[in-house]
Amino acid sequence: MAEIEKRIGAFDTSGEKMPMGNRFIKDIQTALYLKNIMEIHYYSPPANQKTVRKIEPVSLGFYENHWHLIAYCHLRHAYRDFRIDRIQNLYLTDQSLSKAHPPPETVIKKMVGAKNLCNVTVRLKKDSNYEIIRNKCIWGLVGEKDLGGRMEIMLLTDSLPVLGRWLLHYGREVEILSPVELQKIMRQYAAEIAGQYLGTE
Repeated sequence: MAEIEKRIGAFDTSGEKMPMGNRFIKDIQTALYLKNIMEIHYYSPPANQKTVRKIEPVSLGFYENHWHLIAYCHLRHAYRDFRIDRIQNLYLTDQSLSKAHPPPETVIKKMVGAKNLCNVTVRLKKDSNYEIIRNKCIWGLVGEKDLGGRMEIMLLTDSLPVLGRWLLHYGREVEILSPVELQKIMRQYAAEIAGQYLGTE
């Protein structure tokens, strides 16, 4: 039981609404305990694609307001992060894991390291927005600096435009310190919004 507890976690979700229980959570916990392979029918919105995959569960966690399953995917021959609300069907098999997998922290670092990531530093007040931003970026968080009433957060992202669009929701509460490319993206977004409401003669 101690081993499975190490592979299930819920990170601080201050300011977020915890969703209702998912119908696959119990089956995933069973697979983690038995160390068995699962078959899932998975929907990927970015590609608008449905795939059938055999996966080997590594860890189950709640973050970014969703339940996630970290697993080794036989289709991709690599570790992947599956959002459980995108699993349409799930079946337990009697097949044992093909190998012993590393601890979840090691797997996650490996997944992050495989991406082409950008370093980002932001500064914001030490309030509820800080907690929300920190928790949503939990896997990309690489450092923090306490400045008293404000915090600096250093994180990694694989898409500056996507991160910028999300940070735009917090307006002047968040100051982008670096990189310059993200500052330019934020200025562009702000100009687009201003143009929409100011209009042209």
